[in-house]
Amino acid sequence: MAVRVSNTTGDVLPWTTNFAMQGTIAASWSARLTQNGTQASAQGEDWNAYLQPGAATEFGFCANR
Repeated sequence: MAVRVSNTTGDVLPWTTNFAMQGTIAASWSARLTQNGTQASAQGEDWNAYLQPGAATEFGFCANR
């Protein structure tokens, strides 16, 4: 699955997102993912941790059901 994260503000911001996850994350790319039960969190890697105003980045993951 691929996910797009956008900065719609006028400020440079670090990004993180939280989401419900059925299953177990098996692999991920372009983000640091953690999982605690059915809750998962993704945050930027060193190279994409901050988004410029109007910028976006994508990350992805594979999961086992």
